[in-house]
Amino acid sequence: MAIYYIRQNGLDSNNGTSPSTAWRTWGKLLGTTGMASGDTAYIGGGVYRELVTVNMTSATTETQIIGDTDGVYTGDPGEVQLTAYLTNDETLPSTGNLFNLNGRDFLTFKNITFVHGASATIIVASTATSTNINFFDCVFYFTFTGNNSGCFNLTVGFGVSANWVIDRCVFLCYSSSQNILITLATGSGVDYDANIQIL
Repeated sequence: MAIYYIRQNGLDSNNGTSPSTAWRTWGKLLGTTGMASGDTAYIGGGVYRELVTVNMTSATTETQIIGDTDGVYTGDPGEVQLTAYLTNDETLPSTGNLFNLNGRDFLTFKNITFVHGASATIIVASTATSTNINFFDCVFYFTFTGNNSGCFNLTVGFGVSANWVIDRCVFLCYSSSQNILITLATGSGVDYDANIQIL
């Protein structure tokens, strides 16, 4: 189980295994050549302007992405923000979804601020059921006021225990659509517990 680092001054051509050889983007970290099941990543303080789809091989045990807000691990204290405002904080952001779990499992996110402001969603888990997903001490800031948008869009397959926990998080979502949309697929069989906890 490896430890990886992302910093504002990193390079995706680095190996990502130390603060001095950190990667630059979330796309690299969660891509096909990034972290693996059971690894931990520390994200240095700063604003990361990118839309992310998780393409790593799906984890089978807890895999952590932690905002290093006090700078203990990366040397970069401060808020860790992933934003769809790709140019700056004033130019309208991309209409793409900010973070697509893409059916991946066993991911834990801590101390991260997610920001969007267009007709899209912050966290999308609609490709297939993403199981064992945790968000701890995160902020979800959404400023778009139109429809077809929101903070979370989660689809759970019939009979699947999703095992999601959203704990100690702040939602600042001004969408006129849903803030958290959970779609439980119907089917034939006994009742089941999707096990989604928002604490």
